Amino acid sequence: MDRTAWDERYASKDYLWTVEPNRFVQQHVAQLTPGTAIDLATGEGRNAVWLAGQGWQVTAVNFSPVGLDKARRLAADHDVDVEWVEADVTAYQPSATFDLVLVAYLQLSTAPRVEVLRRAAGWVARGGTMLVVAHDRSNVTEGHGGPPSPEVWYDVDETVAALEALPRADIPGRAPSAFFSLLKPRSRIPAHTGVTNTRAIIHLPLIVPQGCFFRVGGETRAWQEGVAFGFDDTIDHEAWND
Repeated sequence: MDRTAWDERYASKDYLWTVEPNRFVQQHVAQLTPGTAIDLATGEGRNAVWLAGQGWQVTAVNFSPVGLDKARRLAADHDVDVEWVEADVTAYQPSATFDLVLVAYLQLSTAPRVEVLRRAAGWVARGGTMLVVAHDRSNVTEGHGGPPSPEVWYDVDETVAALEALPRADIPGRAPSAFFSLLKPRSRIPAHTGVTNTRAIIHLPLIVPQGCFFRVGGETRAWQEGVAFGFDDTIDHEAWND
């Protein structure tokens, strides 16, 4: 859909989607410390407004002036400030990096989408986060919902390849690395510290029975399936399965 088509779609008085933030955005961003954020293809602004309400300094980009008018109205209703930018995300280039780069349901065909993701990955500040929320192509046979045109659906391998520009540690023999582990019932990983604070440890629990917890420094949390947790490897940490 081009700008005119989106303007026509946004022209109705009511919001096309709920004014509440996307649940995946809310789930994964709630654990982050607020800083600067950019919301690409912000639509009617629901995620940008929610981020601003959580204390983020938000820049939100959309090429539809009609959509941005509704986004401004939503921000006014929630008494928050957002920098609204009318621009085409395929050409937009910010002048700064961001602690959070959010791309939620950006609907472009494969080639321009991959290029936008590749450039957006370069906008993430050191230590920042990039969150991509989208409908996967597997929705064709296995999923539910999504836009009617499969050409705007995402592919995991394409998306990962496009995010190669994300800043990351490159320590020969140590990082980046990935591994799987299994913590048996009634066992624990004793308190310990890692070898370098230039390496971020990201845990992504896949299967979590009841009674599974971890502690980093003075903070203890319950594991949650699909919710990643990152921390400085040199901070004292442990995990257990009761």
